[in-house]
Amino acid sequence: MDERLTWDEIKRRFPDEYVVLIDAELDQNTDVVAATVVNHGKSKQEMRSYLGQLDPKSGACLWTGEPRGLLSPVRRAGDR
Repeated sequence: MDERLTWDEIKRRFPDEYVVLIDAELDQNTDVVAATVVNHGKSKQEMRSYLGQLDPKSGACLWTGEPRGLLSPVRRAGDR
């Protein structure tokens, strides 16, 4: 898994998974452009634990799928 991939390739190869990345290239908005995947899986806890074993400034753990359950609409009194 030492192959450098673009973010789109990472999302295609590891759909709806957490990925641990190293050597990430970021754009001006700090979005990942390309990186090396060193681990992946469905468990956020397991991937963050793996990340914790790396040099603190060398990696990141990101979700490749669509956000779920993080956002909900805000309704005010009187909204229909």
